[in-house]
Amino acid sequence: METLARWIPGWGLDDATLPLAVDLNRATDSETKAARTLARDDGFNFRAAHWGDLHRRLHEALPAAAVTVLWGHQFLSFEAPDDKPGVVATARVLRTGETVEVAGDLLVAADGSTSSIRRRFLPDLKLRYSGYCAWRGVFDFTGKEGSETVTGVRSAYPELGNCLYFDLAHKTHAVLYELPGSRLNWLWYINGPEPERSSR
Repeated sequence: METLARWIPGWGLDDATLPLAVDLNRATDSETKAARTLARDDGFNFRAAHWGDLHRRLHEALPAAAVTVLWGHQFLSFEAPDDKPGVVATARVLRTGETVEVAGDLLVAADGSTSSIRRRFLPDLKLRYSGYCAWRGVFDFTGKEGSETVTGVRSAYPELGNCLYFDLAHKTHAVLYELPGSRLNWLWYINGPEPERSSR
C-alpha cells in the first residue's frame, strides 16, 4: 500500500480513488435478513476505484511518444525474434479485417480470462468452474442521494464510504463498497453446480 500511496498523487489517483479504512464481514440470515458482524478490521487501508476511472488515469500517464495503445484490434499472435530484443505482435483491425504487425520492446498481456498470450506460455492451464456464478455492477446515484433506494442502502450499510462490506449468507455472499462520484460497486455470488456448456 505504501508503494501505491507514492503513485496516487502523481497519477491523479486521489480523485479517482476513495480511501476505505474498514473491512466488515457480516453473516446474514437469509429468512429474517438480520445481520451480525463476524470480523471487523479498522486498519484496512484500502482504496476503492472504478475500473474505468483507473484505466483512464493509467492510460493518460503513459508517455505518448513511447507507447502505442491499439484500440479496436484483436490480438492474434506474437513473436520474440532470437536475433534482436523486443517483440512483434500481429493483430486484426476489427473495423476493416486487415492484419497488422506492431513491433515493440514490451507486450502487455491484458487480453482477458481466456488470454491467448497466457495460453502460449501455459498451454496446459485449463479454466475450471469455481463453484459459484457472479454478478457485478455499479449503481450511479448521482442526483438521487436522497431517494428511498439510496436511503435504504445507507441505513442497511451505515459505514458506506468508509467501509468494504462482505456479507455472507447460505450459499451466497455479496461485496458492497462506495466509489468516488456517487457510485456504489456491488458484487453478488451464488454457489451452485457447474452449468452445462452449450456447443455454440
